[in-house]
Amino acid sequence: PEGRQLYRERFAALLEKSLLKSREAQGEVRYGRRDTGREYAQERLAESGELQPARARHAAHYLTLAEREGSRLLVSPPADAFRALEVERDNLRAALRWALEQQAVEVALQLVSALWRFWHLRCYYQEGLHWLKAALQLTLPQASEAAAQERLIPFRIEALTGAGAVCCALQQDLELAIDYLEEAAMLARQGGAADALPRVLAWLGRAAESRGDTESALRAYGEG
Repeated sequence: PEGRQLYRERFAALLEKSLLKSREAQGEVRYGRRDTGREYAQERLAESGELQPARARHAAHYLTLAEREGSRLLVSPPADAFRALEVERDNLRAALRWALEQQAVEVALQLVSALWRFWHLRCYYQEGLHWLKAALQLTLPQASEAAAQERLIPFRIEALTGAGAVCCALQQDLELAIDYLEEAAMLARQGGAADALPRVLAWLGRAAESRGDTESALRAYGEG
């Protein structure tokens, strides 16, 4: 209790001195540093060598949130899951930027795998496709790192499925959508990810149908 009271007092002092700013988002009051305070904090972190570790911890925290809330969008998405992700969109973008800058392929694929349904269901198609393409373009571990490659397969399948689904929703780049989804299907078959294959094939059928290729669409639906 004493610690909480001290925290409240210090927090109130920062607000009083205008070192923090507040805004309302999704019915909640959110607090953040003003730009000058943020820049100063980043400079001090960089000088101490703690900036990258701090950004890594930030990305890990928001990956946990993305995976938790993203998993709730699979069936009958609840409104509070959307709200939780909407409120944290800037933090999620910052986590994605860090993962891409650091070439942290595993973190990047995990994030886009967790978030693509959110982008798709909220019609954030262009933003979602931007992040999905960027994550999929990162260099995968070398063939000698078999364990790392195997660990990444489910996330790459999910990211490829998301990219294909978003392309289908945009009704553009249907050839690219089919390329993404065919690669996802190949990985699912080869990697033993049988549970992912029906979903991938459903999207592949939809992409082929949108392109007017009824034969390929029926073949994908039938296998699925």
